[in-house]
Amino acid sequence: MSALWVNINRNGALGNRLFSRAHVYAAAREFGATVADWGLGDYKRLFPALPDGQLASYPLTANGVVPELPDRWWLNEGTLGFLRRARPRRTGRHGPIWSCYWGGTDPETMALDGPAFAEFATGRELLFLDGYKLRCTPWVRKYADEIRRFFALPQALTAKWAALQAQWHRQWPTTVAVHMRATDFRKAQGGRFYLSPSEYAGVLKSSEAIDPATTLFVLFSDESFRKDADFADLESAFAGLGHIFMHGDLADDMVGIASCDRIVGPITSTFSRWAAFANARPWVGVSRPMLSGEAPGLRFRADLLPWDYGASSAQPEM
Repeated sequence: MSALWVNINRNGALGNRLFSRAHVYAAAREFGATVADWGLGDYKRLFPALPDGQLASYPLTANGVVPELPDRWWLNEGTLGFLRRARPRRTGRHGPIWSCYWGGTDPETMALDGPAFAEFATGRELLFLDGYKLRCTPWVRKYADEIRRFFALPQALTAKWAALQAQWHRQWPTTVAVHMRATDFRKAQGGRFYLSPSEYAGVLKSSEAIDPATTLFVLFSDESFRKDADFADLESAFAGLGHIFMHGDLADDMVGIASCDRIVGPITSTFSRWAAFANARPWVGVSRPMLSGEAPGLRFRADLLPWDYGASSAQPEM
């Protein structure tokens, strides 16, 4: 049996959770370890590759099979949930726990590909990870295709969106997903990262990177716009642009965004960034400084990796 890593981190929503798992997956591949991931329990149902009847486990074996976990009495939701509540609240090594509390600022503790973690992990049959932004970007790049396959969403959704894209492409050469994150962004940090539909539309209409005559804008949001007045405002904002509003659950929206040719989203949200990574789509983030002209306009980025923000790394991550 390979070394067992138990991931007890459950910070953030779906995009943040997947960003974190990409790096843990890649590091486990490099170290030849098996991960039992308690922290994915509440999203496990979304991913067909995750096994029934046990905690989420990865990486895939040499035969491409999801690994079975050892039969240990404590390897369950209840016991690990208790451990999560009792965990150390300080960054650093605490017995068998490698802890990078919340976001973390210590590069050494965040680096799964660094010498400190290698010294900690080597020779251990069991260790616990509690890190939101543990990173090993070169290894994520190395195993990117495998990570994409493992965390793929249901084929039923992929087939649905492929059919929609084929239909839209008969009229529109290009489809652009516009992810308008709203609910928690209205209040987080005083609403500094919230943008209204009219602000997204304004950026799109003024951009030289998009030809509106050949583009269908596929609109996604965590708001449903069920009130007629709210939907009227949305329609008014995107008047003059070919557009359609699609609203589904988390998995449906994620696959829908990833199915488009290009992706526009808020610069601080990981949800649309993961969609871009999942299907290797060009992505660009919209920020408030962009609206005021303090930042450049839309510049799409290809080959996006989780937590590897490149030129936008100075932007806060949410």
